[in-house]
Amino acid sequence: MEQIISICTVCVTFVLGILGLILNSMIQRKSNSIKMITQHRFDRRSETQKLASVIIKYSDPDMVSCLHTDEERNTAITDVIEAMSKLRTMYFRSYECDVRLLDRANDLKECLIPAIYGEPVSKAFLIRRQAFIKEVDVYTATEWQRIKLETIGKTRIGKNNLGIWEDDYQKTLNYYNMHNKQIGDDL
Repeated sequence: MEQIISICTVCVTFVLGILGLILNSMIQRKSNSIKMITQHRFDRRSETQKLASVIIKYSDPDMVSCLHTDEERNTAITDVIEAMSKLRTMYFRSYECDVRLLDRANDLKECLIPAIYGEPVSKAFLIRRQAFIKEVDVYTATEWQRIKLETIGKTRIGKNNLGIWEDDYQKTLNYYNMHNKQIGDDL
């Protein structure tokens, strides 16, 4: 009888050990997957900010007015076009949020290149610049919010992840608009 109890104890311990290993493996796999996705999002967000800063830098009216030589102008145009190309490779035309970002960047580029070549900076140019800055701010803030949620483990699971992105984007946009309205009222 004692042998049967010993054998049963060993078997139960063995089965529990195997189940623990399987469960740990599943948890580790999910954790690694979330970590890789989060790191990719963080890298993409950082790269977006870097590329946007190039476009914003060269679209500053003071910067445009400082470009006097053809070499400076060509460098500026090359940097802007390179940043635009990298943005287009990072984002997809099938997602509405990505399309908005790419469209704002392209609209600004279309006004920026003539301004670099000496055309006067128009009001439309300044409006497009502000729209691009706003889109980048809202997009990267939304991405940062999602990164923080994933980092602390509050991932959102389901078929409507695009809808969830839009909800997060809309919340960030509303906050951005409210904050900028308050700044405008203070001036």
